[in-house]
Amino acid sequence: MDVSKENIYRLEGRVPLRTAIPLGMQHVLAMYAGNLAPILVVTGILNIPPHIKVSLLQNAMFAAGAITFIQLHPIWKIGSGLPTVMGTGSAFIPVVIGVGGQFAAKGGNWMSGYAAILGATLVGGFMEFMLGFIVKPLHKFLPHVVTGTVVTTLGISLIPVGIRFVGGGVDIEQTAAYGRNNRR
Repeated sequence: MDVSKENIYRLEGRVPLRTAIPLGMQHVLAMYAGNLAPILVVTGILNIPPHIKVSLLQNAMFAAGAITFIQLHPIWKIGSGLPTVMGTGSAFIPVVIGVGGQFAAKGGNWMSGYAAILGATLVGGFMEFMLGFIVKPLHKFLPHVVTGTVVTTLGISLIPVGIRFVGGGVDIEQTAAYGRNNRR
């Protein structure tokens, strides 16, 4: 196959290096931001210590790399054969903030909140696995207007989190520097 810009949208297409490098960098940077941001938000809300936060970030990147590799190189019926980046999602953040924050407040430390998050994730994952078997019949009950409303509501519920991070993040929220432009 020849090297051409038209090959960008082909599965086995080869593109010129001058085109491939910026596209690859864009792909990697988008993957990092999308994969690490949810973890930074949740660990910030729960006040998880820095050494645990680093471990969670490393584990997320390792898992994202392993699952992306499986997507790219399918095993039996698992994987698409396409360079699809897999990683953490952000749809769960409002629920995690509610569950984790509530249990952390009751238990007095971040471990109670984190344990509640892991338990809810296990139960939710099992439920999603079970729903996967009946997803086709559910399409008639979940039209595009319903799914669109859910996605919009999730986005709107994340606005306060985004505003908090624009102001400087949860680490400095209770200080005088919060919301101040400290660049000179």
